[in-house]
Amino acid sequence: MTDFIDVLDEDGFRTGEVLSRKDIHSLGKLHRAVHLYLFDMQNNILLQRRTDLVDHYPGAISISVTGHIMSGEASFAALKREIKEELNLDADNLDIQFMFSFRQDKILDFNYIDRQFNDVYFCQHDFKLEEIKFNAQEVASLELMPFQEFTELVQRQNLPYKRAVIDLAYFLGFD
Repeated sequence: MTDFIDVLDEDGFRTGEVLSRKDIHSLGKLHRAVHLYLFDMQNNILLQRRTDLVDHYPGAISISVTGHIMSGEASFAALKREIKEELNLDADNLDIQFMFSFRQDKILDFNYIDRQFNDVYFCQHDFKLEEIKFNAQEVASLELMPFQEFTELVQRQNLPYKRAVIDLAYFLGFD
């Protein structure tokens, strides 16, 4: 099955053009994605290690949930779908808050140019790590890390979502 994504203009508005996920990245077209920072009640963030099967950042540590918004799909609907796909959690049972959006442009290789607006969401929920049944096609493993330790890791390793983590820490009062 091919995923189709809306192409955006420089201001983040839909252009009317729709491309496959593969084409949107090979052509470096702007599009939109969602990010979820999921915390437990002790302010630990849920992190995932991506599988080696994914086409970008294979094997890397990533935030709780990330994913593309499909053509015609609303941001929050995409987030709920990604939560179900990646973590097998029911988003209707989560108190999810929209935080902000940011643009990120990154050339990973000549076939994968990532130019996207990322809608950032936050959720704090009482869960147990061992109860999450993640999608092994996308996620190799999960771990909990104190948020302060995560922000230090992001800054040391200059991970692609560094600026978002710094702003999220600010808005949540962790800085």
